[in-house]
Amino acid sequence: MYILSQAAESLEKIGTGNEKAISALVQLLETSQDESTRRHAAQSIGNIGTGNEKAISALVEFLKTSQDVCNRRHAADCLGNISTGNEKAIAALVEFLKTTQDEGTHWLAARSLGR
Repeated sequence: MYILSQAAESLEKIGTGNEKAISALVQLLETSQDESTRRHAAQSIGNIGTGNEKAISALVEFLKTSQDVCNRRHAADCLGNISTGNEKAIAALVEFLKTTQDEGTHWLAARSLGR
């Protein structure tokens, strides 16, 4: 799984907005069974996927479906980085605020909404 995490970091280095890199990261996020790898993929998407609907949709789905609190925090934070004004992301973050009990996670989601 370390190799997949490294692949996510390498794809991030390719550059902001690169469709092939974003698609590969989304595929890694959606198919990996390793939570650490998924977290790395989400972080990389959050660094290069600004305004990309495919990236935003993948992070919204990750936010909704991950059972790992740390991963959900990362998804909320990454959405704030790439989805300013995106209605789908805003709705997902608002719903997330309503359903999570963790105070730190609340703070991250609220911060993401404020970007």
